[in-house]
Amino acid sequence: MDLCLSLAFLFRLYVKKIINKPEDWQGFERLCKKLFGELWGCPHTIRMHGRNGQAQSGVDIYCVPKNESEYYGIQCKGKDDYTNAQLTEDEILAEIEKAKGFEPQLKVFVIATSANKDVHVEKFIRLQNIKSKQTNSFEIIYYAWQDLVDLIESSRETFQWYVAEQQFVDKYDVLVSLNDQENPIIHPQYIHLIKTYKYAPKRDYIEIAYNNILEQHHPTNRMILGKRRYKNPQFNFAWCQINIAIENTGSIVIEDWKLILQLEREMIKELSEDYQGDEDKTSIPALLPLDIIKMQIANRTVFINNESSSLTCKPLAAALIQKDKKHFSFWLRPASHEVTYINISWRLLARDFSRDGVIKLNVQPQITQQIKQIPVEYSATIKSDEETYEERVDNKNS
Repeated sequence: MDLCLSLAFLFRLYVKKIINKPEDWQGFERLCKKLFGELWGCPHTIRMHGRNGQAQSGVDIYCVPKNESEYYGIQCKGKDDYTNAQLTEDEILAEIEKAKGFEPQLKVFVIATSANKDVHVEKFIRLQNIKSKQTNSFEIIYYAWQDLVDLIESSRETFQWYVAEQQFVDKYDVLVSLNDQENPIIHPQYIHLIKTYKYAPKRDYIEIAYNNILEQHHPTNRMILGKRRYKNPQFNFAWCQINIAIENTGSIVIEDWKLILQLEREMIKELSEDYQGDEDKTSIPALLPLDIIKMQIANRTVFINNESSSLTCKPLAAALIQKDKKHFSFWLRPASHEVTYINISWRLLARDFSRDGVIKLNVQPQITQQIKQIPVEYSATIKSDEETYEERVDNKNS
C-alpha cells in the first residue's frame, strides 16, 4: 500500500512538472473555458464573452453552473512573463469594478491568472472579497497557475485534453528531410541509345564483327584466372542514394521511435539498403565469417520491403534528445527515365507521439545520347532507326 501511495505521489510530481503554461493568452482562455466548464458541470453552455475589441465588463467567460440559477463570470489574466509578472492591485481593482457592470449581476467572479502564486496578491483579493460581499455584490475567487494545475489534475476530461493529447504541454515535434535539402533532387543516369542499320559489304561486315569480338575480349575488359573469367564490377548509375535526417525540433525527448517511409510503387523499380553495384555472376562470392554476419545484422537500421515499396528506419539507440539529429540512408531506382518526381509519405511512431508528412522528391534524369551503327550484310534487311532508353551501366569509377 505504501508503495502505491509513493508511486501516486511521484506521478503527481511528474504531472506538475510537465504541465506547462499556454503559449499565449488565447490558449489560456481556452483552457479556462474547458476547465471550469467541467468543474461547474456546464461544458456545453459555458461561453466566451463577446469578441476581441468589444467591451466585456471585466468578464471573458460566463455561464450558469449546474444546479445554479445565477451567472458566474471569469476574468482570464494571461501574463507574457510567466516567471515574474504578477497582477497589480490597481489591475485587480479595475477588473472588479468592470465586472460590476456585467448584466445580469454575477453571483461569483473568478480571477484566473497564468502568473505564479503570490501571498501579497492572494491577501489583497481576500480583502476585496470581504468588501464585495458586505455590499451584497459577487463573491471573488482567485486562482493562480499552481491552483489551476491542481484543478486540471482532478478534472479527467480537461487533463486528457490538455495533457494527454499534448494541447499545451511540452511540445513534441520532428523535422524529416532528404539529402539535407528543402527541395531534394536526385539525378539518375540513362543512355538514349539510337541504333542505325547500315549496309556493309560482306568483307566489311566480317571485319566489323571481328573487331567487336576483339573489343569484348580485350585484356583490359577481363582477367583470366585458370579457366574462370572475372569481369570488372559494373555499377548501375540509375540507382540514387537517399540520405534521411530526423531532427527532434520539439522540447521533449522522443523515445521508442521508428520512421516508416512509403514510396509511390508505380514510380519505383527497386529499393536497396546499400547498393554496391551489379553482381558478377561469373565470380565466386566471398564468404564472410559468421561473427561478422551477426554483427552486420545487429547493426542494421534500415529494413526494405520491395513488394510494398516501403522501408522502416529503426535507430540503434531508441531515444532522440532535443535538437539531436539521426541519419539513415538507402538507395532507390526510379521506374524509368520519364519519372519527374516521387512522393514519399513518412510516419514517425514513438511512445506517446506520432507524426506524419509527405516529401516530394524531385527527379532530374541525366541522359547521354549514344549512336550505335549495326552493319547489315544485305541491303534488303536494313531497318529504320531504333531508339531506346537504358539505364547507364558502367565501371563505377568511369
